[in-house]
Amino acid sequence: PYELSLAAVLGVIRFEQGRGAEIVGMVELLLRSYAPYAALRAAHVFALTEAGRLEDARRGLDALAEQGFEKLGITDNWTFTLGLLARACFAVGDARAARALASLLAPRASECVDLSNGHLCARPIAFYLALLALTCGDLDEAERHLAVASARAESLRSPLYRAWTLALRSHAQSRRGSAAARRSALRLAEEARALATGHGMARLLRELDSRRS
Repeated sequence: PYELSLAAVLGVIRFEQGRGAEIVGMVELLLRSYAPYAALRAAHVFALTEAGRLEDARRGLDALAEQGFEKLGITDNWTFTLGLLARACFAVGDARAARALASLLAPRASECVDLSNGHLCARPIAFYLALLALTCGDLDEAERHLAVASARAESLRSPLYRAWTLALRSHAQSRRGSAAARRSALRLAEEARALATGHGMARLLRELDSRRS
């Protein structure tokens, strides 16, 4: 439906603006009419994490996992749905759900998430696979996916995707603990910060600030 595609675009904009908590009300209103839509249910779980309602998000994620992520339906919004759930997994630290999602996304690691047959491109799938690997504590696997995501961001000439990938690479490096890794993490974070500042990416700047403190 047109209104769902429009809501998705608006939701992405609000997220990048650092106004993700506003998505909750919009999604809950749409769920009254479109409850069966998997992408909308996934958007609700993700929006709850943006609003800081992690326990509510965890319950929503558990409900979808119990149903079976593979049963959400392979539609033109399928990778977008799984991408939202990957972000939610990372936010709540659900390794079991992360492994299940990774097994579904892995065959498409070289592709990009899209919505409504390409009307919206929402990052390389490898970026979400890196989030899932980090959720499971597999730093080497995360780095492999981030290398693919970085190459895709460069080929798409997308400063937004490049900034987010740099920030996640920084996070992965910071978790390694060595002095060299910490220096690399700081350098990557500053590159991400410069891009985020130049493009008004308030959400990413907030995340970078939280990791700095």
